[in-house]
Amino acid sequence: MKIPTFYMDAKYIIQGDFDMYLSSKHDLFFRRIVEHINNRIEGIEKREILCTIVDEDENIYELYLPEDGFPKAIKKSLDYFKLIEEYETCGFINELQKNL
Repeated sequence: MKIPTFYMDAKYIIQGDFDMYLSSKHDLFFRRIVEHINNRIEGIEKREILCTIVDEDENIYELYLPEDGFPKAIKKSLDYFKLIEEYETCGFINELQKNL
């Protein structure tokens, strides 16, 4: 499985605005969280790596999502999909949460 790469300005990571940046800029990031958790539950993905982030200086960071982080990550994803009123995805996430 190919791990996605996201590009962002490092100041968002340093300033602690990572959550805000992601929710405003990266619909694909939240979709990746849902996909990754689902794939881990189904055994499709074995590794904890969620994605790669490349900053403006071409520094590469790997972002990992361990199993104990699933509840918080899926909650943030659910909040995002409720915000954009994508209720079909919300339903899928609710079903996914039952398997956590």
